[in-house]
Amino acid sequence: MVILIVLSMVTITLSSNSTVKWCKFIDKIVCVPFNKECEQCFQWSLSTKHIQLPNISDEIIKTSCSNCKRCWAETSCMECNEGYYLSEDYSCYSCYYSCKTCFDDTNYGCFTCKDGYYLTQNSKCQFCNDACDTCYNGTSDDCITCKNGYYMSDSNTCSICNDKCNTCYGGSNTECYSCAWGYYLQGSNTCVKCSFECYKYTGSSTTCLSCQNSYYLSGNTCLKCDSSCVTCNGTEPNNCILCRFSYYLTNGYCLKCDSSCVTCNGATPNNCLSCSKFYYLLNGQCLECDSSCNTCNDSGPNNCLSCLFSYGFSNGYCVKCDPSCLECNGINLNNCISCFEYYNLISGNCIKCDSFCSTCNGPNKNDCLSCHYYHYLLNGYCLKCDYLCKTCKFGGLGNCSTCMISYYYSNGYCIQCSPNCYTCNGTFENNCLSCKNGFYYTNGYCLPCELNCGRCSGTYIHNCDSCLNGYYLKDGLCVQCPPNCETCSTTKCVICNSNYYLLNDVCYKCHSDCNECNGAESTNCIECVNGKYMDNEIGEYNHTCLPCHIHCNNCGGYNNCYECESGYYFSNNGMCVKFGND
Repeated sequence: MVILIVLSMVTITLSSNSTVKWCKFIDKIVCVPFNKECEQCFQWSLSTKHIQLPNISDEIIKTSCSNCKRCWAETSCMECNEGYYLSEDYSCYSCYYSCKTCFDDTNYGCFTCKDGYYLTQNSKCQFCNDACDTCYNGTSDDCITCKNGYYMSDSNTCSICNDKCNTCYGGSNTECYSCAWGYYLQGSNTCVKCSFECYKYTGSSTTCLSCQNSYYLSGNTCLKCDSSCVTCNGTEPNNCILCRFSYYLTNGYCLKCDSSCVTCNGATPNNCLSCSKFYYLLNGQCLECDSSCNTCNDSGPNNCLSCLFSYGFSNGYCVKCDPSCLECNGINLNNCISCFEYYNLISGNCIKCDSFCSTCNGPNKNDCLSCHYYHYLLNGYCLKCDYLCKTCKFGGLGNCSTCMISYYYSNGYCIQCSPNCYTCNGTFENNCLSCKNGFYYTNGYCLPCELNCGRCSGTYIHNCDSCLNGYYLKDGLCVQCPPNCETCSTTKCVICNSNYYLLNDVCYKCHSDCNECNGAESTNCIECVNGKYMDNEIGEYNHTCLPCHIHCNNCGGYNNCYECESGYYFSNNGMCVKFGND
């Protein structure tokens, strides 16, 4: 009887048509001790491609061990695969998830760690800093290698690459090894923005590798699809591969669905496949839900599946919550699930916080649990930080924890950056970390973009990456939006300037009391102008702006002044009192 063992296999086949599993050592298979072609037991002889054994022997080592690298008996392992450890019963068990090799299955049983972790003195694998790929400790100064998007600086710190680079050796867009999507590598390691239609270049501005949606690759050039296509293989209307929402594909054409459908497989109202919110699908048609439903499975008020905000769900019905609730599970006052901003949920009721509190456990000034920015918590009160602090531990100078934008933190103080910097680590012009709108970053400096660019990759006219408010991007240029429009697309306004609201793609002026609004009336205010405050008594959602106390420039309530007129100061009752009138 002959047994044939082949080098590349993990099993051997016996002439009796049965198979035996074998434990392997890298690319070698264990063999019997008496065979002369084995240099040592458990190792395969590399001198021939296979070994012929003269007869079946009980000394042939079969194994039922899983994840075993080398074994010496059917159920006894000598060495385990990576990620497993050898137990006292000679079986292989999985290491803790962060260990590469280990001596037990706990998080304190590691010999070596997987990439992204480092080994502590107590044999635990801890996360490396987010910037490190491999490391020997947990801070950004302890990296061995950096993740993509970071580079090793002279101080052995992994610093972030310029956002145009995928991999880099420095912080500017002229120190890239490879580029982010939408950019290509040109000349001396510089990442340059692809033209709008091209998604990736080979390194030449005329050789495109892949195209944006609505374009297709023809040779090395991106050509525009028909307007109904998302992807296509030609410029004609019948060259579509994938259609836009509310269109369906037939014979290469993208044809419009009925207006009631989100997706469809035909043009009639009974060809719908899915519906928008407030509609349900029945026999291919999109039919309207009851006005109280967010989603439903049939008409009528008792077939809701989910409710609009300020409605509670009960047995298929959506019932209006108490006016103080944002969400509820019933119509009673104490069934609130969540509250409007600056209200706190206490035993199912929404209790209005004091105006300085972000969250609270009661309505009083000393019931605060957390504070708005620029305030700190002390014995339940929210008190004002020094004016340059975003957050602070205590009031007064030298107690800042974080700083406002365009200031940097230094030993409890907030110090102003150079004028062009958005963030910085020092006061000089070359200490910028990121730039304000209208400037681009290079070697620590923020240099001016072409006029009306929000962000740019250089000073040339077609280098805009984004635009200032009131402009939209077209082929690297910033084109002006319609009047009073802050953000727009090529065809319509999306967001209006302060003091204006959007109606049918046109911006209209708010009431004079409103800084922001959703309609023309004084009851449509969302934010008030300085000198007035929002009447947040929820009631019938009557968002009216009321005047602050006399001599108060800005306030959160009649007795809660934030800023007094010149020559006045805050009194204990939240009002403004003239200096010298104590």
